Amino acid sequence: MDLKIPKDVKKFLKPLKNFDYYFVGGIVRDTILKRRDIKDFDILVLEDFDRVIKILGGNPIILNERFKTARYFINGKQVDINVSDSLYTDLQRRDFTINSIALNKNKKLFDPLNGLKDLKKGVIKITNENSLKEDSLRILRAYRFKYFLNFKFSKETKKSIKENRALLKDVAKERILRELEIIVGCEKGYRIFRDLKDDGIILILFPFLKSSEKFFHKKYRSNYLLNHLINTVEAVDRIIDQKGIPLSWKKYFMDYKLDVYLSAFFHDFEKPECFKKIKGKQTFFNHDILGGEKIKELLKSYLKISNESQRRISNIIKNHMRPHFLLNSTNVTHKGYYKLLRDSGNDFEGVMLVSMADKLSSEGLIDRRYINLYRRVMKIKRKVETKKIEFVTGKDIIGKFALKPGPLIGKLIEKGNLFAIENNISEKEKILNFLEDYLKNL
Repeated sequence: MDLKIPKDVKKFLKPLKNFDYYFVGGIVRDTILKRRDIKDFDILVLEDFDRVIKILGGNPIILNERFKTARYFINGKQVDINVSDSLYTDLQRRDFTINSIALNKNKKLFDPLNGLKDLKKGVIKITNENSLKEDSLRILRAYRFKYFLNFKFSKETKKSIKENRALLKDVAKERILRELEIIVGCEKGYRIFRDLKDDGIILILFPFLKSSEKFFHKKYRSNYLLNHLINTVEAVDRIIDQKGIPLSWKKYFMDYKLDVYLSAFFHDFEKPECFKKIKGKQTFFNHDILGGEKIKELLKSYLKISNESQRRISNIIKNHMRPHFLLNSTNVTHKGYYKLLRDSGNDFEGVMLVSMADKLSSEGLIDRRYINLYRRVMKIKRKVETKKIEFVTGKDIIGKFALKPGPLIGKLIEKGNLFAIENNISEKEKILNFLEDYLKNL
């Protein structure tokens, strides 16, 4: 087997030339599958851990005291050094048979668990019955390989996932977040949300969604809220693949893929709490605002997600109803469009994408009015940026009204800008006259 090891990694491993060591895990698996661009190298050395580390030198990160694992970084490549007394013992304690194939420095394969057979069959099979119990994060890793390799689970793996899924609640949230980030980066990784629901895992990870599971809403094609949330995630991908979608939407999606998926997945989660029946009609007033506020703490607790991602997801959820309202209203002013842009901020593309996905999930049709709305708002933005509409400045306001610098100046600038946009006015004097009337009524 032609295992191509970069020169810098070969040089790093040269001090181990007299040791019995093996390439294991992903590098062997991906080489067999003829996958390229391998940057992670997993090395097993049958030797004392401290001695190996001393010979290699450097300052490795010690990942696992129990199983003796040290991580090195060589010119952007990750090299993990593991030690063991036995090759077979090490391979058997790994997660799946496809990751338990070893290749020694003389390029001889060792495959005691029939990983090659499972690779050929496209099957993800646990190495032993305790594999997922020993580290239940491996359940999510199983899904990762399912999407990454386009493989399926063996009967043993399915059974073990069902038996051990409850243990996921005890896994460090940071590790769960990292797996989700990797999974959604895979082709069709968005399917993880449906698979986790179907396999009884989604409510273990996010128990606050329990009320969504059986919450009926007749406007949903899928009837139940949890299904609608999952359909919205899948709708995001369907929209991104459409012709004529703004490139800025695609860029935003690629830059913040997990955040967009999570925004879509949680966009209506607060509906059960906001539900009221008025004159026989289901209403959910402020579910977007309340959901956007609550989701920050929930994401912090259940995923340990970054503050910036909390802010982004919260912002998208808070504003996802706004495009619906604008499209269903008559005589919308420039001010209404501008407010959507202002409140969405740098997440305007995310708001539009999730809002359109919400519509697609509910009704099953691609509604291109959302794209037209986006372009209309961006046209207004370009007017502002190119100063076709002349804004008043703080200096203008202070000079006109003899005011002192302070919060009121900023408020007046915004009022003047909105007035100019709404009325398509470019004359500064007219804007200042409007502000004069506004100040009289304060």
